[in-house]
Amino acid sequence: MSTQDAAFVYFSLESIYSFNDHHKSLIEKATRETRKKLRIAVSCPALASYRNAIDAVWEPLQELLSLIYVAQLQPAYETENPLLDATAVIVELCGYEIAVDDIYERIYVLEADKETVHELNQKRSSGPLPVQLVQTTTKLVDDTSKSESINNRNARQFEQVAVGGTFDHLHAGHKILLTMTALIASKKLYCGITDDVMLAKKKHKELIASTEDRIKNVKEILRIIRKDIELCVVPITDAFGPTVTEEKIEALVVSAETMAGGNAVNTERAKLGWPPVELRVIDVISPTKTSVHGQDISALKISSTWIRNYIATDQRD
Repeated sequence: MSTQDAAFVYFSLESIYSFNDHHKSLIEKATRETRKKLRIAVSCPALASYRNAIDAVWEPLQELLSLIYVAQLQPAYETENPLLDATAVIVELCGYEIAVDDIYERIYVLEADKETVHELNQKRSSGPLPVQLVQTTTKLVDDTSKSESINNRNARQFEQVAVGGTFDHLHAGHKILLTMTALIASKKLYCGITDDVMLAKKKHKELIASTEDRIKNVKEILRIIRKDIELCVVPITDAFGPTVTEEKIEALVVSAETMAGGNAVNTERAKLGWPPVELRVIDVISPTKTSVHGQDISALKISSTWIRNYIATDQRD
């Protein structure tokens, strides 16, 4: 089995619900054979019409991202490589032309998409990369039962959207949160990064990246996810950040376990006489589950704390 430091994965979907075991196998193989960095480019032309109406596909898009990241996480953990830096990008929503950069050493693709990958490969100024055509034998069963959930509520359009967190050692949960925030905003994204001064009691604080580095890392990921919106990534020293300094923020993206914080934001905005922000919720995921609820959250969720513990243990060993 050949391996590499960085690899590029490409696949296309007929619909937002079309992710199947073939795509999962593709991601799993690339993950097992890659040590450091994995870019997963997903083309779903059906999503182009929702470019400015992501709220209408909030749940199914979030589920798709979770399926992609869990497909990557499972083999990464099994091969004792949980720090593999994998990032998924939706081709039709990223705001730039996808290219296979020079850092990648191999491209992974299914038979159905080999012509598209050939075209991407031919555009490389430094020459084409080796292509791994992943053969799958799993028999697929059509499932169209979920398609009825699109537009099942009154969708909103948001120009300015906020999100916040520590964002240390960016992991799949962070990337889903940042992706959904970037895609639901049509003009500007505010991201509050918890300042160092608020992290004194965090476990393995010495392994937490500096505020400056965390801001830099978040900006880099957001520019991979989407390039055609304005970014305002700033340090925060309280629980509210830009949501109580920028009245025009219309929505706040939170995780299922931080809903209370979102409600607290609206309490503060009410004191200012400002309209409430709409809350949009991201499910917590684990390395084996696309959604974690209830008591499972603290035990199974992917977290920066777990990653710092892993790094600390690895350093001792």
